[in-house]
Amino acid sequence: MDELGYQLPYLRWTQIVRLGPRMDHGLHQLCDHMILYVLKGNGSVEIDSSIQPLTPDRAYFILPGMWYRMRAGKDDELLFLAVHFDWERQADSDTTLFFRTVDDPQVPFRTPRPLPHWPLGRTSSLELGDRPQIRRLLESVVASFNRRDVLSRIEACATFLAALVEMDRKARFLESTARFTDVGADALRRVEKAHGMLQEIGSNRPSLSDVADSVGWSCDHMRHMFRLVLGMSPIRVQRAAIIRHAQSLLRNETIRVGAVAELCGFTDVLYFSRVFKQETGVSPREYMSLIKNEAGV
Repeated sequence: MDELGYQLPYLRWTQIVRLGPRMDHGLHQLCDHMILYVLKGNGSVEIDSSIQPLTPDRAYFILPGMWYRMRAGKDDELLFLAVHFDWERQADSDTTLFFRTVDDPQVPFRTPRPLPHWPLGRTSSLELGDRPQIRRLLESVVASFNRRDVLSRIEACATFLAALVEMDRKARFLESTARFTDVGADALRRVEKAHGMLQEIGSNRPSLSDVADSVGWSCDHMRHMFRLVLGMSPIRVQRAAIIRHAQSLLRNETIRVGAVAELCGFTDVLYFSRVFKQETGVSPREYMSLIKNEAGV
């Protein structure tokens, strides 16, 4: 089970789709679960009679039984990434249609299972321009899935789960900041952007001063706003993201601690181990031993 409380999702189909200017995808009723992620262009999507704009780096979540229709803008080609999935494989997973049109015969629908923190009651979409890692994960899902061999399909499912976890974190962030209406929408947008940048892992991860400059604040003011809105400092947010990534890497029993440190953006293995222990209470090697014991290895 993952931190969303779900098993690894089962991918049924994923691809990058193009719609030329003014093209209409048609009215469809979804049979399984679907994530749409807009890569390029503009248009609109109608989901159960609610019309929303299609804009780059926005993800849309559609549940089984929902009707939807997509239209490209009059001057833009619309490029979007679509992932059809179930939460578990079913007997007809490889044969059932993904959707039906108004003229199709009745087809079976999956039982809807929404993401825990996705605010589907308020909106069916999430703005993810501040989370570039999600776009990279979803593009990797398409590439892996379409290599078609079994191991690549499993890799695609695992990568898609990682993307869903990141979307869930974004939704939780929005929930946690919704009560701060007195802070102001502009300040919340800046905190959100900075929070997204601090999720970046690896050698290219931004410094706190880079993040503060990007949102137009001093480091001190950014710390103040983070403590006010999120109840923690920017460095704590960044460290938590790094440690989560390190823990996922350390679950691979063949990887070296030094390699994990490098992939997390550390040049000093001892410093990485010290930070890891400060955050988790155990060293990286102790963490690997705990994982092995849990697995009965």
